[in-house]
Order: sequence, then C-alpha cells, then structure tokens
Amino acid sequence: MSELVIDYIYPITVFTAIFAIVDPMGNIPIFYTLTHRFTREERLRIAKRAIIAAMITLVVFGTWTVVNAYGCKLNEKIGL
Repeated sequence: MSELVIDYIYPITVFTAIFAIVDPMGNIPIFYTLTHRFTREERLRIAKRAIIAAMITLVVFGTWTVVNAYGCKLNEKIGL
C-alpha cells in the first residue's frame, strides 16, 4: 500500500515544482510588457506559440523524469 502512495505522490510533486518554476501568473505582466505594442490577434498568436513550446518542453522533460523515477533505463531497453 505504501508503494502505491509513493507512486502517486512523486508525479504530483514534480508537477507542483514545475508549475512553481514556470510561474504562469508571474509571467503575465512580463508577457504584456513585451507585447503591448502588438495587436490583440498578434498577442494571441504569440501566446499560442509560447504555450505549445512550453508544453512540448514539459512533456519531454516530464516524461523523462517520470520514466527515470520508476527505474526504467531507456539505454537498457533499446540496447545502448
């Protein structure tokens, strides 16, 4: 039972840490300051690109972290 609790706690801890590091609420004033001269449509386009780039980065590194946390070594699985 305690192993099951640990399995759920680690991903939650990782997500919380990444959320705190990224600080989306704190980045709103920075984004607005950098894009205040753009039109609304341009700001939306820039925001969408930034969200996609951040999501890809978090998925790649987050997946790698979770895979390593469970003890799976990708080098052993693919024969490197």
